[in-house]
Amino acid sequence: MFSNRRWSNYHPQYRTAEMQLLADWLAVGTSCAVVGMAGCGKSNLLGFLSYKSRSLSPYLGDLADKIALIPVDLNSLPTFDLATFFRVILRSFYELRDRFGKETGALVQKLFFDNRATSDPFLSQTALRELLFHFQANEQRVVLVMDRFDRFADQSPASMTDTLRNFRDSFKDTLCYVVGMRQAPKYLLNPDVLGELYEILDLHVCWVGPMGQEDAHRVISEELRIAETSLDTNLVKQIYDLTGGYPSLLKAVCQRYLDGSEQKEGWYSQLQQDQNVRYRLAEIWQGFTQQEQVMLYSLAQGESCSPEELALLIAKGLLVENHGRRVISADLLHHYAAEMGQFSRGMLWEDAETGVLYQGIRPLKELSPTENALLAFFIRHPYKKHTYTDIMEAVWTDEDVGGVSNQALAKQISNLRRHVEPDSPQPLYIVTWRGKPEGGYQFFPEGSPGQ
Repeated sequence: MFSNRRWSNYHPQYRTAEMQLLADWLAVGTSCAVVGMAGCGKSNLLGFLSYKSRSLSPYLGDLADKIALIPVDLNSLPTFDLATFFRVILRSFYELRDRFGKETGALVQKLFFDNRATSDPFLSQTALRELLFHFQANEQRVVLVMDRFDRFADQSPASMTDTLRNFRDSFKDTLCYVVGMRQAPKYLLNPDVLGELYEILDLHVCWVGPMGQEDAHRVISEELRIAETSLDTNLVKQIYDLTGGYPSLLKAVCQRYLDGSEQKEGWYSQLQQDQNVRYRLAEIWQGFTQQEQVMLYSLAQGESCSPEELALLIAKGLLVENHGRRVISADLLHHYAAEMGQFSRGMLWEDAETGVLYQGIRPLKELSPTENALLAFFIRHPYKKHTYTDIMEAVWTDEDVGGVSNQALAKQISNLRRHVEPDSPQPLYIVTWRGKPEGGYQFFPEGSPGQ
């Protein structure tokens, strides 16, 4: 999950705003999701939180000593059974046993060795409960830090996420979770696997985006292999303005500088066409919803958006204020949005007065009556997972529904996707889900981010 690298070299004030928010939640035992798109430094933040000695001390003081941060790699489970699941968590405690006092360290070691070979989930679960009771008795809080949790949730059986929720409910004053995800929980391919854990993670989301200037300054110094005190302030400003402090862009631009391209005329144009830079820009771009892409395109064209529309982009740290207007913080992303935004689609919505369906500002007048009825149903019932039967009963009349098959519905959905999806074979608005005894479709009016 995390490479055990030079966390000790990270500045104590790394990601101050994000760390303060996490510290406030952990102080009261609140579980949360740390969400950030590709290349934003989300895993670095979780690694810093987990491995940097006393990372919470600047924010919690002596209370930090009462919080045990345990990074758990659930993405390397050899098998998806509960006995292995419990043993992997026990192993995570064991690998950090030197952090604890003598008594706790000895208990951790004994419980791990006694259960590391058991295939009985009751035994390994009981050992884990015994360990949590020990922390509870010592008035210590355990925080399980699980990166790439969305990947784990998409692969694991519901019994595992249900177990995490049950553990948390049994040890509310002792146990909480910090999970890393690329997108908010509602965009999971199968959000149902979170079960009741969903409502815990969806309420408290820490967005990780571009770094502040001080953190960016340190990264530039490291990437260029120049002491911070020797860095040219004009160069630092130039790189920061180009990247907006987005970590993956920072590193790509610094590499181009080391290659000597900055010395040549037209560096900005070269960066716009550089393969590594464009790859990172594409990763960032695909992490936006279609609605967000359209808003970024509008901003790149000099147009304005309402504060309500921009709220999430502001939370993600991608906009700055310039002369009373919100603009895209990274010059490279600004240019990319101006280039690529013309292919984005925008929000699907219905005019409440006229009943006309729109995608962005474009009325969808070319839809057939059935396609129009299908889309209207989805717009009025967004985000929910609708079975084939639910959709057919809602869209077709009582006289007709008996003659509609799943294949006929799939054909209508395919036709509808050709009207509204940027790439109908990889849908972002009307997403298929598999289930038993039957599957169905889930609708995202803003167009879900690319997976």
